[in-house]
Amino acid sequence: VLGLDADAIARKLKDEDVRDFPNMYRVLLQAYAAKHGRRGWGDKTHLDYNFVEWLLDSYRDARIVCVIRDPRATVASLLRAPWSSGKAFYYALQWRETMSIVNGFEDKDRVLIIQYEDAVSSIDETLARICAFIGVSTDDAMLKRSEDPSPVTSDNSWSLGNWWQQHKEKALGPVSTESIDRWKEELSPYEIAIIEHLCSDGMRAWGYVSTTDALAPGQLVRLTWERTMRVLRGLLRARRGRPRSIFSPRA
Repeated sequence: VLGLDADAIARKLKDEDVRDFPNMYRVLLQAYAAKHGRRGWGDKTHLDYNFVEWLLDSYRDARIVCVIRDPRATVASLLRAPWSSGKAFYYALQWRETMSIVNGFEDKDRVLIIQYEDAVSSIDETLARICAFIGVSTDDAMLKRSEDPSPVTSDNSWSLGNWWQQHKEKALGPVSTESIDRWKEELSPYEIAIIEHLCSDGMRAWGYVSTTDALAPGQLVRLTWERTMRVLRGLLRARRGRPRSIFSPRA
């Protein structure tokens, strides 16, 4: 997918006597950056927030940009993913857990926290802020995503092949605000209510306004039932020796 020569990478790893994962990954991404004439490289993996301390220790010159997004929009997006659990409360809990971790990032000088809504609404200002943080000059070409040299895989033989190709092509399109309030059309009243209920503290902290006052009795009963079934399925899975999927939030 990256268009690199595996044998060349293997030789470089051997020549540099690389024996640990951080440096193996560094060599791989440096080769990819060099192929496209770039001096830096980056990674966007949604579970990285669990390993910020490790990443900062492993890559001493690293800068981490953490993007916060409205939990309702976040959950709506995850519900569309091919691996989705189909349950909004799973992802609301994941957002809440993420926020509890992110709160510890604010005093780290190598971590920048921005909000998604600012990034797409105030593009120039946010881009300038990020560039200043990572130590590079702003360039108009940064927003010309259609000219991005990153390959879009055409290998559809793996389970997420078609979805990934469509996702990458969309990501290379122009920056847009169209998805900020899309959750209002995609989520049911029940889903909105439980997200706002479970994520209320984080929403207040980041300025996201709730549209509901509290869960109705029937909604509370349904949420309790869904969370109970989630725990029971987890126990059954553990008894059968089935590993937890990396895409499954903690319940």
